[in-house]
Amino acid sequence: MTLGLIAGNGRFPFLVLDAARGAGHRVTVIALKEEAFPDLESAAARPPVAPLHWVSLGHLGKWLSILNAAGVTQAVMAGQVKHTKLFSDIVPDLTALNVLRKLKARNTDAIISAVADFLGENGIELVSSTAFLTPLLAGPGVLTARPPSGEEQADLDFGYRIADS
Repeated sequence: MTLGLIAGNGRFPFLVLDAARGAGHRVTVIALKEEAFPDLESAAARPPVAPLHWVSLGHLGKWLSILNAAGVTQAVMAGQVKHTKLFSDIVPDLTALNVLRKLKARNTDAIISAVADFLGENGIELVSSTAFLTPLLAGPGVLTARPPSGEEQADLDFGYRIADS
């Protein structure tokens, strides 16, 4: 299977690229112009080579063409995209305009959800960015030298309820 990696900024796309390769997947990278780190290109060029394409954030039609040409049926979004770019700096192609036109809300979650829906409608499932990173994630249980006291656990439970609401 060839996995699509839609890469924003930060080191996270590098981790996903390495983990997907380590799991035996071929990877095709859509590196978002002015977002993805330039050295992602040299990381993608290491064997096994992952074809990398620099594409503007608003060019969804080009994303789809590249991913389809590579035979991608699953893709991961990894890395940050500055929110200011989502709302002011993109120059959308006709495909992106059609996706944006259907938005009921103009916020980051709505845009990402619309892009995921668009990819899904075109045969590309957007999978969790942590799908290939299980060995790097903390597992269940105590991660410190001792478990929390009763009072500390009550504080943790309270904080979790607040964060989860």
